Amino acid sequence: VSTQSTGWHLGYSRWECMPCLRGFDTAYGYTQGTITYYGHQKSGYHDFYSCSHEEEDTSVSILNATNGVYSMELFGKRADEILEAHDPEQPLFLYMPFQTVHMVCEAPDYFYRESCSDVNDARCTMQAMLNAAEDTMNRTISKFKDKGMWNNTLLVYMSDNGGPDNSYYSNSPLRGFKASLWEGGIRTPSFLYSASQDILAVRGRTACYVHVSDWFSTLVEFTGGWSAYLNGSGHLPPDNLDGIDQSALLLTGNTEQCLRMEIMVDIDPVKRVASFIRGDFKVLFGDIDSDAECEVEMYYPFNESCVDWSTVQLYNITQDVSEEFNLAGSYPEVVQQLQHALQLYLAEQEPLQCQLPTIEESYPSDEIPFCLPWDFEGGEIPSWATYALTDLGSF
Repeated sequence: VSTQSTGWHLGYSRWECMPCLRGFDTAYGYTQGTITYYGHQKSGYHDFYSCSHEEEDTSVSILNATNGVYSMELFGKRADEILEAHDPEQPLFLYMPFQTVHMVCEAPDYFYRESCSDVNDARCTMQAMLNAAEDTMNRTISKFKDKGMWNNTLLVYMSDNGGPDNSYYSNSPLRGFKASLWEGGIRTPSFLYSASQDILAVRGRTACYVHVSDWFSTLVEFTGGWSAYLNGSGHLPPDNLDGIDQSALLLTGNTEQCLRMEIMVDIDPVKRVASFIRGDFKVLFGDIDSDAECEVEMYYPFNESCVDWSTVQLYNITQDVSEEFNLAGSYPEVVQQLQHALQLYLAEQEPLQCQLPTIEESYPSDEIPFCLPWDFEGGEIPSWATYALTDLGSF
């Protein structure tokens, strides 16, 4: 199976955390959030690269020639190159985490519509960024069709979280924003599509819960099951997976018996908050809108006192998606059951060190203005224009 990525946004602390050492044959893009769309920088430092991995050989290149080109144009072009070089008879996993519509909000003029053309209007800019995303997706789908691969493809389209709290975004009618435990922060739309009814026979929608951890087991089943996974990867199925195989739900559309009935949303010992969903009910403990931040080198244990159990809210999120009506006083037994479910997780967690101390001489720096893993053991300082790492050192 050929595995390709056009993006990352999962950090760069160590080499083994980079995509080409996490199962991808090639990767292309940035490592962090809030990267500029044209300059591909964060805080003035360059963050755009490509990497490849084949057997024991891994290489990484910093891409400076991309400066001035809108990132969605670059991702669309890279997807074209991947598909052009791919043998249609071989399986392909193409992961495309679009930069749009993440901050910083920017879009070329030609993606603004006449009815909403004010580049200084936040919602017009958001619409233009969505147009850019749609343009890149259409371009990639057209390439799949040109290669004769579209009728044997499953498209999974999803988001990672709700929009942040500013004028560009709206999560209405859901309450709250990105980085909160309200539904506006954690509930997102998603869809699957295939042109082939042999792959996806059912058309429709479901209100059943699907958690992000479910996609791994579900996609394994869509692509032949765990025996095919073992034959293709040489790895046994992981033990104690959190995810549930949702392929039966998605293939048949049978919503009479949902497969996932509960979600452990979060336990945060820094803000002393926690949330759990079971059936129609969602409980929240503590000050959900707390702005408490972790302290460097501090450890936060998971124990009974790490959550403020005295402050409680309970919502029926099936009937009350805006989380307006607190039912904690009406259903104390439900609150107790969901609190117990959260407490069972506490005993399984290691203490949290949520922010690592700054490592002296780590990257980026004025000397090496690139975002590189902190355990880099490369040779001489490269020039800005060309940079290839062939010896990644030990990690």
